[in-house]
Amino acid sequence: MSGHDHEEEQNHHEPTYGTPILVFIGLVALTCITVSSTVIKLSATASVLLAMTVATIKATLVVYFFMHLKYEKKYLGLFFAIPVIILVIIFLWTFTDYPFRVYN
Repeated sequence: MSGHDHEEEQNHHEPTYGTPILVFIGLVALTCITVSSTVIKLSATASVLLAMTVATIKATLVVYFFMHLKYEKKYLGLFFAIPVIILVIIFLWTFTDYPFRVYN
């Protein structure tokens, strides 16, 4: 395999110019959803769930496309997923006491 073939193989998975533009439009749309959700009268739980869902989708788009995780080897995704799973476990563990809190 010549050096030229190797360069073509590496550049084969690079995004086109339209991909970052579409991701940016998606991020702007999700930001608009987050901002407009403040006008809608939602319960505290629904508001937090909506905000966390939109923030998770936005973070996934940024990591997947702008940080090029989509174009890396699969084991690198595993190294990214492990801390995220640990963070989710910590969040869930933290909020397990929510029903038992006493407010004065």
